[in-house]
This record gives sequence, C-alpha cells and structure tokens, in this order.
Amino acid sequence: MKIKPINVVIGLIIYFVVEDFALKFLPVPNMLYTLLRFAGEIFLYFFVGLLMLNRRRQGREILKSPLDYYFLAFALAIIIAGLVNLSPFFYTVYKVRILFRYVAGFYLIMQLTITEEELRKLLRALIGIGVVQVLIGAWQHFVERQVSTFWMPREVDLIVGGVAKNFRSLEGLDAGIIIGTMVMPGQLATFFMIIATLLVCFLFYKRDKFNLGIFNKKWVFYAALLLLLGGTFISYSRASILMVGLAFPLAANFSGNVNKLVQFGILLLTVIVLAATVYLPYKQISSQGFEKEVTRTSEKSPLDELTYGFSLEYIQGEASNNRLWVIQHVGGIVLSEFKFFGYGTWEEQVRFRMYKDGVPHRIMTYKPFKDVYWMNMLAHFGIFGVTIFVLLLVRIYRMAKWVYYQEESDLFRFLALFMRVLIIIFALKTFFLSTFEYRPIGLIFWTLVGVLTVRYLTLKKAAAASTEA
Repeated sequence: MKIKPINVVIGLIIYFVVEDFALKFLPVPNMLYTLLRFAGEIFLYFFVGLLMLNRRRQGREILKSPLDYYFLAFALAIIIAGLVNLSPFFYTVYKVRILFRYVAGFYLIMQLTITEEELRKLLRALIGIGVVQVLIGAWQHFVERQVSTFWMPREVDLIVGGVAKNFRSLEGLDAGIIIGTMVMPGQLATFFMIIATLLVCFLFYKRDKFNLGIFNKKWVFYAALLLLLGGTFISYSRASILMVGLAFPLAANFSGNVNKLVQFGILLLTVIVLAATVYLPYKQISSQGFEKEVTRTSEKSPLDELTYGFSLEYIQGEASNNRLWVIQHVGGIVLSEFKFFGYGTWEEQVRFRMYKDGVPHRIMTYKPFKDVYWMNMLAHFGIFGVTIFVLLLVRIYRMAKWVYYQEESDLFRFLALFMRVLIIIFALKTFFLSTFEYRPIGLIFWTLVGVLTVRYLTLKKAAAASTEA
C-alpha cells in the first residue's frame, strides 16, 4: 500500500502533539528517552531528503521558494552573532537548529503538489486534533482541577553536548491550568489560538463554497468554534485570548464580511452570559472542595488572569512575572547601545553582557526573558537578525495577500485569508511567548506556510504562461 505524503505530514503533527505524553510510558533509561525525543525530528529530515531524491530520480527539479534567501540570511545572522560575540560554537549551532528544525516541514510540502482534497484533509485533521485537546483540557480544568501526574511529562535532567536538558514534571502548577497532552501550558494555548483562528476565518468566509466534511454542518461548526474559544479561555493565556479576539475583526475586514462580525458578536455575548451563570457558581463550589481535597498553588480564574494584564501593578512593571518589564529594559538597552549583532548565542553570556550595559541585575535570573521572544531574539541576534526575521514574515504575508486576490479556488483562497490573519497574531504573540520554538507549533506553522508557497508558485507559473501565450 502506497503511503501518501500528506498522511505522513498529518501523522507527524499528531505525533508531536502527543510526543512527550506518550514517550514517558516507555520503559527506557533517561538517555534513551532523551534521544527518542529527537526521533520525530530526524524522521522529518529523512522524509524531506527522500522526497527530494525521488524528485531528482523522476527528472523533476527541486522547487525554489521565495523564502529560501530569507532562511539563509537569518541562519547567517545567527552564525555572525555567535562569531562576533565569541560565543561557543555549539550554542550557535544549537540556536540555528532550534529555530529551523521544523522549517523542514516547509521544504517537505515544497516537494509535493498539494491538491484541494489533501488541503481539506489537513485542515480537518487540525480541527479534529484541536477539539480532542480541548476535551482533555476541560477534563483537567473542571474535573481534576489540578493536573494529575497521569498527564505530566517524565522528569529528566541531562547534559547533552554542554546544554542542559530539563524535562520537568509540572508539580506545583496553578490550579485550573491545563496542558492537554502537550505538557506545556503556553504551547497548548498557542495551539488553541491557531485552531480557533482557523475556525474564526471559516466563520467569516463563505463556508458553503468548499467542503470541510462534517465541519460544514452548522451545528458541528459552531460546537467546534465554541469549544476552541472556551479552550483558549481556560488556557489562562492572556496573549492567546487577546489574539483570538483580534482574529475576529481581522478576518471580518480581510474577507469583506464586517456585518457578520456584529451578528456573531451578539451571539457570542449571549453565550458568554449563559456560560457565566454556570461557570462562576461552579468555580465557587470547586474552590470550596467539590467533595475532594485538591492541593492548589493559586485560585485565580481565567478571567482574573486576563484582567490582571491591564492592572496598574502589571503596567508599572512591579509583577514578578512581567513581560512588559523585559520589553522596557532589554529592548531599550539593545537599541540604545545599537547592538547590530546582539550579544551572542549563549544565554548566560547574553544576560551578563546586558547587565554590564545597564539592564537591572534582575535579568540574570529572570525567567520571562525567554518568553518575550522578540526581545530575546533582539538580545541574541541583534538588530540585523530581527530585521531579517521580520522581513521573512512580511514576505509570507504578502504572498498570502496576493494568493487571496488571485486565487479562484475557494479552499486555497480561504487558506490565504487564514494565513494573513495568522501571521499578524503570530507576530504579536511572539512578544509573549517563544512561539517559533514550540515543537508542534513550529511544524504546523511552517507546513501551512509551505502549502501557501506551493500555491503561490503554481499561480505565478500559470500567470507567466498566460502572459507568454
């Protein structure tokens, strides 16, 4: 039986979504467990190489993409930052790998000719995975109240090539926080954000124009949408909630369907009010015990977490876990010192040199520094590196916009709409989390960019042939 490449892609996405949860059940030593976490990544590289070799054997050229030079330039920017700042070579290679490991998903798709049916299958799979993760998250939030050890990742502390690999259990996680099978709250929240945005774009596009199977049924679609919106809300991620909220006006504006925004806004407000009448009393009952003892480190609700981001304490930078503080201090120092190539690729070196240049000593141990990813990239790779990465995202957005206005297929046009919205909210979300480093998130994002790019090249080729004729 011949295995279709698109099924391999979907299989890899599913694997990375459950990887840490599934691997912990294997009765293997820690070193082998750590190596197995690279198995999916290695298989991805192998499969891309196999497809490229197959194209060559068939006498077909390996497609060049409009993004190739951006990827190469950014990789060089990382290497230059490491060399200029005399960072250990291993850390430079490690940074290149972390940021580019799932760009292989992009080049995998570049070797294929994605049909409407294959894109339809990919989008259905993403929505289906999202619904399953929401249901698991709902169980963790409403029933367990504090994630049980069953869902926790395996604890591993190893030094691999001089880099500490700390896969910790999440004991002490705040009550109500959910992790699904992704074992990291931020990763799950970002995944919910992507799938919720996909459904929001589906809401504003003409859903009857293309077939997404069972999700074309109105009640199934709205059930999935409300589940993903609810999952995003109970993820406790302010950034994800705000980004999904922003997706509504963006999708409405880009699709030219602003009237529907008002209609759905009224419906959503009604659902929120009805849900609150059930959810808030439940929160009060569950915090008092709900017939079982639960050890909690926090009693904040998702709404408390969301509104806290607008509090005076947070804005003034007095909070202990404040990303705004990083933007104010790190961004200001790097720009004022004009660190064109940053401080290097070694984390400890970067923090120490920022401290020497005037960033408060707090930066030496400040965990949120890694999450404020634009500032993290600015500190590591400098103005040069960040500029190239921003130009890369701009190029992807421009491709999506061009495809949206040139495409005749409603399904691919919908994809272009989705990618236009996703690029914007991804860029904004990167002020809050290291979105491009998350394993399943990186694979999903670059796979979708790959599908968009293949379609862009196909339309460009057709346009050129039409002009010549």
